[in-house]
Amino acid sequence: MRRARLIALVTVLLLSLFSFSNNNHILLSAVGDILLARLPAKRLLAASDPSFPFTQVRKYFLASDIAFANLECPISERGTPYPGKPENITFRAPLKALTALGNSGITVLSLANNHCNDYGPQALLDTMQSLTNMGI
Repeated sequence: MRRARLIALVTVLLLSLFSFSNNNHILLSAVGDILLARLPAKRLLAASDPSFPFTQVRKYFLASDIAFANLECPISERGTPYPGKPENITFRAPLKALTALGNSGITVLSLANNHCNDYGPQALLDTMQSLTNMGI
């Protein structure tokens, strides 16, 4: 419930940014969870396309005024796994995921989920700082 309220609040705030535009409509693209850890991370690291894994959907994100998604893992080389949490549900993406997200066309990422702190506060802060530096 808190997540839904947060998403609604972020959406309203973002839409208000465009309220002073002469344009009468806003195109919003929204997708669910993006997990760039574990098997997707291996594929990401092996890929030569800087837009992978967003190659087929990038054009839709770029055509949108706002492209929103939920990032289901921190992106960092720092931090330690959350104590007591099973390894098979503890996620952290490699730094190359930042390049993929930067080339994806996504403009807004939510980190409000049950995996944002999988590798502790330092990994979460690294993720937030990196995304902010990229303009996401």
